Amino acid sequence: MGILYFQTKLSEKVGLYIENQKVKDIQIDRELNNGENVGSIYLGKVRNVDEQVEAAFIDIGGKKVGFLPKREIPPSKLNGRRWSSVLTEGADIIVQIVKESYQDKGPKLTANIALPGTSLVYLPFSDYIACSKKILSRKRHELEVSTAPLLSYPEGVILRTNSAELTLAELQQELVSQREKWESYLHWAEIKSPPACLYRQSVIPEQMLNQYQHKPLDNIIFDQPKVMKSSKQLFPQLAIRMESKQQMPQIEEGDLDQLFDQLLSPLVKTKEGLCLMIEQTEGLTVIDIDSSQFKSKQSKQRTVLEINQKAAKYCADEIRRRNIAGIIVIDFLKMRKKEDQEKVINALKTAFGDDPIRSEIYGFTKLGLIELTRKRERASILELFTKPRISIERTVESFAYQLERELFELDQTQTEAVMIACHPILLDYLKQNIWPTLKEIISLTVLVKKDKSIHYYEWIRSGSENLIQDSLEDKSFQEIDNIR
Repeated sequence: MGILYFQTKLSEKVGLYIENQKVKDIQIDRELNNGENVGSIYLGKVRNVDEQVEAAFIDIGGKKVGFLPKREIPPSKLNGRRWSSVLTEGADIIVQIVKESYQDKGPKLTANIALPGTSLVYLPFSDYIACSKKILSRKRHELEVSTAPLLSYPEGVILRTNSAELTLAELQQELVSQREKWESYLHWAEIKSPPACLYRQSVIPEQMLNQYQHKPLDNIIFDQPKVMKSSKQLFPQLAIRMESKQQMPQIEEGDLDQLFDQLLSPLVKTKEGLCLMIEQTEGLTVIDIDSSQFKSKQSKQRTVLEINQKAAKYCADEIRRRNIAGIIVIDFLKMRKKEDQEKVINALKTAFGDDPIRSEIYGFTKLGLIELTRKRERASILELFTKPRISIERTVESFAYQLERELFELDQTQTEAVMIACHPILLDYLKQNIWPTLKEIISLTVLVKKDKSIHYYEWIRSGSENLIQDSLEDKSFQEIDNIR
């Protein structure tokens, strides 16, 4: 059983999935992303069509133009016409994000819209019925036959695992609800001018709740009652497990900043004496296993197998926590026996079993390396927190969000005022993007001094208003609202 925790009060929204006080998954939503999250729906405008790569480039209003492959255009929208004759330059088209922007690439789009519900996924243009593979084949056939009369061309639907437990009337009710949502988006598309957002899929909490709604959960904790209230309306079947608390659940990693530091470090040490070295590049991620500190009284062959099976679980955990995607190569300890390799592959498959994001394990190469891929939907922790190609230096945004969390936590104590030295670049970002939200929820007086010589920010002093004023000999400190 696990816990979902959502921190939505601050500018940076954070969602955690926790098992036995260990963070298994972390998702982050930064508002400056312009809402370009997986699942968001836009009325876009065709910028141009490239026949050679068989794709159209769609303006959805973001910094980067979206990429719409030919295969992502359902036949029902073409009606037998050539795709390039339908997607002419300047034409309007409704699209959905299936993969967020990555490095220099814009978001990947689809015109085959999917609206996920609790028991089914509504597909306005797909013209097919599919069922979860976890439903027994006989029951799948029954569901497909009974659901077909509820649909009109070109509608389609994907029936989730729990749909097998519902009556036809209950399935129809959810189908009608999803159909009404889609009709409301079509209405907005008629009255808006492209590019325009028709529906923003929030990562925190909506997308994460959707991913974990069928997992066994002890409770779901929100730091804002209003967010909990809206989540209960969207996910009524989870309402009984939802509660509002200011305090974050206890986690093994300490607090959020300590967690982020761990996830940005390439070195992972385990309690058994194993070490993982994780190197992320633009093209692929390589994980190396070091067992020099591992102790065992078994034979060498058994020890190597035990190490690799344990390492498989740790590798899967870190890949998921760091949201590593794309091509991944793991260098396990060398094994001679084919059956031992199969056991390690099975251990890796088991470890990825609860991961909401699809992965594919291809097995061992001739060099004894395991190859796998994991679907890329959003930025990894490393990509989100650090500068491109400089993995050791965090971005100004990440320091701003960190300072926001620290000021918010300090406001929960008896502290009345604080003095901070701040680099001008960070201070400008803080004033424009963080302070407008933060000042509404804290009463702390924040005095700031611009200082180009420091690395982003330094704490000078905190305490009562009187203490700070008495020690304020340096007149360059000013309240953040008044700094010019």
